[in-house]
Amino acid sequence: MRYLLVIAIALSVSQASAAQQPRLTTWDFEKDGTPKTYEIGGYKLTLTANNVGDEWFEPRLSVMAPGMPPISLTGEEQRYDIHLDFTALKLSSGERPSVVFTSFTGGMHCCIEVTVLQPTGHRWRKLDLGTWDGTGIYDPRDVDGDGVVDFLFDDNAFLKEFGPESFQPPIILNVVGGEVVDVSKAKRYSGLYKERIKDDKLGCAEGANSACAAYVAESARIGRFDEAWKFMLSNYEHAAKMMYPSICEGRIVGHECEGNWVQTTDFPKSLRSFLVEYEYIQK
Repeated sequence: MRYLLVIAIALSVSQASAAQQPRLTTWDFEKDGTPKTYEIGGYKLTLTANNVGDEWFEPRLSVMAPGMPPISLTGEEQRYDIHLDFTALKLSSGERPSVVFTSFTGGMHCCIEVTVLQPTGHRWRKLDLGTWDGTGIYDPRDVDGDGVVDFLFDDNAFLKEFGPESFQPPIILNVVGGEVVDVSKAKRYSGLYKERIKDDKLGCAEGANSACAAYVAESARIGRFDEAWKFMLSNYEHAAKMMYPSICEGRIVGHECEGNWVQTTDFPKSLRSFLVEYEYIQK
């Protein structure tokens, strides 16, 4: 089992270019030793891996911040190969540093749990950014230049649903007013979608149905659904014989089908129903 920990505590974001953004740093239990203390943004972050018996270790992050009560975050017990990844950034300009951590729950791919500890007054506010398959979290950064840090993930709804490849459109989260907000539909991220579209369109042109699915979804985000749909119909792998996500024969409300779910090997029909279910398009 592997445990990853990402800590985000920042200096200014609104004036920082992409090249100036802080990057994730890795603490390796075996290489760097325990305990290991880092001073970032005025905080003391102590990383430890405590032996709890029979070669099992409990990874822990302890945070000391001026004017705030000390707090510790504990990961799942595991054996060897303990890495903690961390960086520093504010969640928005004018805020005090926040602590963001991710913990690996185990398995070959799944899963990364992401949590934010945000200072508010003299207490910590705990925010859940969800559980994500695969590598989890990209370097948090201000993608659109609005002074708010964006948390980028891959939309796990698409993972392995349309083929063995892992083409997935992005999910973008912000922390605003003490709440986690999904801002993936905002027009200000059109540049990010256009960059993703370049690669996914190429994959679709080569007949990768999972790439076609991501390409159409991303194009829908920026008002190019019809164009992408026509391209997909001309390029997807017709001969692929797999069971795609079921089609809802009725109205979809909150991932629930007011009717019957019908299994299908028809990629375009499955994809359209899927995009409606996950609110990339309207029926």
